[in-house]
Amino acid sequence: MAKEFNEEYLMDFYKVKKQSLTLQEFLEFRNWVCSRLIDEDEMEIKYDMAGIFMQFAFAKFYLQVELPNIDTENELDDYELICMIDPGDYAEYINWNQYTQLDLSIERYLAKINKIYQNAKEYKVNDFLKDIILALNSFSLGFLDKINFDALDFNELISSMEKFTSLTNGQVDAKDLAKNVLDQTKTNKTNKRSIAKTTKPKEDKKDVN
Repeated sequence: MAKEFNEEYLMDFYKVKKQSLTLQEFLEFRNWVCSRLIDEDEMEIKYDMAGIFMQFAFAKFYLQVELPNIDTENELDDYELICMIDPGDYAEYINWNQYTQLDLSIERYLAKINKIYQNAKEYKVNDFLKDIILALNSFSLGFLDKINFDALDFNELISSMEKFTSLTNGQVDAKDLAKNVLDQTKTNKTNKRSIAKTTKPKEDKKDVN
């Protein structure tokens, strides 16, 4: 008995329009995929979508196929046109060595960005504060002792710190950091007063006799 196939799943084998990419096209392919997988707001890589966007990019750069929504906010609407594409099926028709290098380049780049994101997420507010104190003249040389925090303009303090939040890709809020500085300063002042009271020499009692 002959096997029956559902014609809905008999996809066309698209023609190859580009056997080998130029260096510029190589970089465009890589950047096109990576830009769609890197979520800067959430600081994460959407690895679960990597296979799909590789299919889209392969069709976009290598194959003769019309993708109406490509490079628009609705690009995923063309999924049914690329869902059956397997780059391996075209290994004999394109510069396969170049494609494997392209795939490896994307993998390495995403791994690099992911490492940066993971390090940033592990960065603590207190560590950030220490780095600022060490890095800025205004926060060094006894900064906390020299500034009168009671008369300090809080908004000015926040403004001076905002430019450093980029060190953690915005994960440390300037207001939180400023509050951290003020809280630590109040704690230091309280501790110093306590130490001063306990170390103050006692006056000798006068001999009344």
